Amino acid sequence: MRARRLVIGIVLWGVLAASAPAHAQRFERVPNNYFRVEASLGPVNGPWNTLCGYLYNNRLVAARNVWIQVTGLDATQSVISSRDHPIVGDIPASGRAYFCVSVASDAKGYKFAVLSADWGFTDGP
Repeated sequence: MRARRLVIGIVLWGVLAASAPAHAQRFERVPNNYFRVEASLGPVNGPWNTLCGYLYNNRLVAARNVWIQVTGLDATQSVISSRDHPIVGDIPASGRAYFCVSVASDAKGYKFAVLSADWGFTDGP
């Protein structure tokens, strides 16, 4: 199980680094060096897996209204599923936010992208 999570983490990291130019126009606002992801798959529940992890904000300003996309790929790297998901709450400057997304359990790999983010300061206490 640990080896599976390591492989998935490496695949997610590699795909995240390689996938930046291939996304829709909204993605152009969020260069891939602004965020870093660490995620692993949970147990299979029928046709779905749960992909949970942390999205790290590498900038010195908070990220708000962040939307991510997780795309399921088959063995030929063809898209078999795609899920857009909001990150709940702000991601503090140089901080992280936890997320969980339901993904197709029959996917052989997953591509991760940050679709959009607004930048600004969080409200104080």
